[in-house]
Amino acid sequence: MASRGNGMTLADFHIGMEFTCGERLFRCTDVGTRTIVAIRVDQVQVARSASGQVTTLSREEAEAQG
Repeated sequence: MASRGNGMTLADFHIGMEFTCGERLFRCTDVGTRTIVAIRVDQVQVARSASGQVTTLSREEAEAQG
């Protein structure tokens, strides 16, 4: 996620921190010796198994729905 071009290094990350990559917002879930694991938190995709329908919600919409 982070590259040398944006000035961040592996040491800059910690679990739970939020950061941007491009215009997207992510939350760090793990810091390894050479990699960062993160999930996107600025939008959520909700899949309905019965209908197969996928809906994309903003962070605010997802938080409002719990």
